Amino acid sequence: MKLKIANERFLEERMQTQVMRRELDIAAGIQRSLLPTKVPNAAPFSIAICCERARDVGGDFLDVIPVDDTGVLFVVADVMGKGIPAALLAAILRSVVRSLPQKFANPALLLSAVNRILYDDFSRVDMFATALVAYLDRPGRRLLAASAGHCPLLIVQPGGAEVQRIEASGPPLGVLPEVGYFAEMAPLDRGARALLYTDGVTELANPEGAMFGEEGLIEWFAARRHTGHKAASLKHLLSEELSRFQRGRQLRDDQTFILLTHDTP
Repeated sequence: MKLKIANERFLEERMQTQVMRRELDIAAGIQRSLLPTKVPNAAPFSIAICCERARDVGGDFLDVIPVDDTGVLFVVADVMGKGIPAALLAAILRSVVRSLPQKFANPALLLSAVNRILYDDFSRVDMFATALVAYLDRPGRRLLAASAGHCPLLIVQPGGAEVQRIEASGPPLGVLPEVGYFAEMAPLDRGARALLYTDGVTELANPEGAMFGEEGLIEWFAARRHTGHKAASLKHLLSEELSRFQRGRQLRDDQTFILLTHDTP
């Protein structure tokens, strides 16, 4: 009798595990489907994206949205926590952002509106999200950015000696019901490049426990300001650099970034 009960319990637990695995696979598939399948043609700029998951599903997301024929909206965000709860809120955040096209050209107003809409949802489950939103004005050759407690936007000009950090930061989404965010503008000269990322990049750890760090990322970025690489090549180089630093250690956090370059002829 005891053996029969043990076998039944084992079969039930195995079935539950299979159901959970199936649900995770479905959730991961849905989350992958929400990522851009291709980047828009934004000549004379080029765009490359990367989103590596630490788990099947996670709280990071990115979006690249063409705006009319003149602009592109970039969004990177990181919902507090991991797993399905963070993934669900990330999906909701993406939907809300895309529901406000009239505010795409003003990242500060966009973040304020998103925060107002989502505050009740986030506060109800005691969670929040950081986000960086940037609007590329192609004719004006400039980037307008606003941040909700997120990692800084990095910009390097071909003739610049230092990497520019665009903070423009207000509180994370879901912390306060009403927030007035502000935006900062940066020109993008020919040959310039910009990097939007989540803290999974800078907090990447090697087997000894040392982190890649913001200083490491800035140093890597600055060293490539004269290379002439387009966004896709830079993405490949950054992914290789992170992999070398990681040396086989399992990711602890999602690794998400967007690269934008103003290409030379």
